[in-house]
Amino acid sequence: MNNRILIALACAALGIGVRIIGFSQGWNISVSTQFYLLAILVSVFLGIRSIGILGEKSFGKLLKAGLQSGIITTVLVSAYTYVHYAFVDVTYFGNKIIDRMEALKEQGLTLEQLTLQEENARFIFSPSTHATFTLAGFLISTIIYGLLSTFLYKKVAAFSKF
Repeated sequence: MNNRILIALACAALGIGVRIIGFSQGWNISVSTQFYLLAILVSVFLGIRSIGILGEKSFGKLLKAGLQSGIITTVLVSAYTYVHYAFVDVTYFGNKIIDRMEALKEQGLTLEQLTLQEENARFIFSPSTHATFTLAGFLISTIIYGLLSTFLYKKVAAFSKF
């Protein structure tokens, strides 16, 4: 198996592991999100390093290596996000919908308006929508991390010594 794939799997496992521990300990969701982003950053950097230590100097090839491992990590983390909210923490989005509907009832909306708002809330607060937005956001982060990490790896001598 390719080193970049192993790096991606290890980083995704680290992020998912922190998410599972955080859920079982009742941590704030932002803690696991920050670890996901850290896992993606580490995956990108180690992917770049995996061919950089072999003597590769081309910006494009270094970027490609970093993005390969980062995108695999991103897809795995996003897939787990869907699994987590669909099968592990099934009440999370239900509670969000209930909170939203109670806030809207206090505003004095009609029954028809409340029904439309509830349909919208059920679409927005669903595991598939959340996983899709997670994937999109983390892909953008991966590209930014890839560009910055490749630039730093090429231009700053300290980064290429790791």
